[in-house]
Amino acid sequence: MRASTNNHSTVIIGGGWAGLSAAIHLANKNVPVTLIEAAEQPGGRARMVMFGDLPVDNGQHIALGAYRNFLEVLKIIGVDEAFVLSRLPLSLTVKGSQGTVSLTAPKLPAPLHLLLAFLKADGLSAGDKIKTMANWLRLIGTRARSDMTVTDLMHCTGQSERVTHYLWTPLCIAAMNTHPDIASARVFQRVLKDAFMRRRADSDILLPRYDMGRLFPQPAMDWLIGKGVNVMTGQRVSRIETRDNRVTGVTVGNMTIATGQLIIATNPWSCASLIEPIDSLSSLHRDISQFNYEPIATVYLKYSRAVLLNPTMQGLADSSTQWIFDRRITSHPKIVAAVISADGEHASMSKEELVQTVVNDIKANTDLQDDPIDSLVIREKRATFSATPHAETLRPNNKTALNGCWLAGDYTATGYPATLEGAIISGKAAAIQILAGNTP
Repeated sequence: MRASTNNHSTVIIGGGWAGLSAAIHLANKNVPVTLIEAAEQPGGRARMVMFGDLPVDNGQHIALGAYRNFLEVLKIIGVDEAFVLSRLPLSLTVKGSQGTVSLTAPKLPAPLHLLLAFLKADGLSAGDKIKTMANWLRLIGTRARSDMTVTDLMHCTGQSERVTHYLWTPLCIAAMNTHPDIASARVFQRVLKDAFMRRRADSDILLPRYDMGRLFPQPAMDWLIGKGVNVMTGQRVSRIETRDNRVTGVTVGNMTIATGQLIIATNPWSCASLIEPIDSLSSLHRDISQFNYEPIATVYLKYSRAVLLNPTMQGLADSSTQWIFDRRITSHPKIVAAVISADGEHASMSKEELVQTVVNDIKANTDLQDDPIDSLVIREKRATFSATPHAETLRPNNKTALNGCWLAGDYTATGYPATLEGAIISGKAAAIQILAGNTP
């Protein structure tokens, strides 16, 4: 077995958004880094895939103006937000069996912009509007019990049934990939506070202009290589080397890379496999092995002509399909992306059945009556951890009981659900702690 001579490089296992974030924040402070990614391309669960000759994503992602850490890391690597993201004021249209609810936030300070959006919303009765505005502070200000679900929170804070069905439930599923009946109320409150209570721009919707690879992972890799980071793709770490409860290196193939600082930035099940042999991490292994997971299905439909959905992003409250996106903003005017988050009957459908279900939902709710000429179905069976109250008790801190070993990933204790922002936050937090010398 051959050992590397670079004993001072911080090793990061995983080139997803958390690992890239950690690497960027360390390299930006001139800390030597070795980044090891098992796949040939970076990005993890937010990466580019091909739909015929078109670059799309393994899932339709959006961001919010509240994603400060995401926007910060783009700035660090020299990516212009306006070039890769289209920033739109909060505007939601959700269609269901009882009509359509639509609201747009005016350019006023937060949270006044949201309250006025409700006041002027279409599809809500005067009673719905008054009830929502009167109970808004209860919704975000009530200290939810640790075991409280989003559904519990809606009931105890007196939310309108129609607003809950058309807005809070779709937003919960979109943000947390977990149904309100089991989703953590505390995490949902964190999302609402960050999006609606600080700055008006925090509620802006940021839609990628390009595929996810071009948005962040590839520019990040280029920047890291330019900073002298040792990037290894298509390489898998098989073992963490330790001595006297301290990290000494990692094994990759027939080589050992020596290091005293390690960040495990993989998904939780891969992390569990790596740490299982390490006695001091047995409780961590037990906790992260208890996570349950939620799927996300994304269906791309290609049409023979431009689809021209208006608005370009629409929610469907009473259909299997939950959100549909006109991809013309990514220069794909003939493509629709449909998203179905969390578990449901769609999980047992064949690809053909799922495509037909989505097509039927689109025809029932929009003016688009054409049949697609091609389709692509992407299922992420373990897209995110299930963001339940119990899961909050299992989420680990960045620092582990193994000296020199840190965790990064959207499943760590960020307070956020499994989002792009959560992944970026976790990587930054691990890097900051290493930079501060926060070791036992």
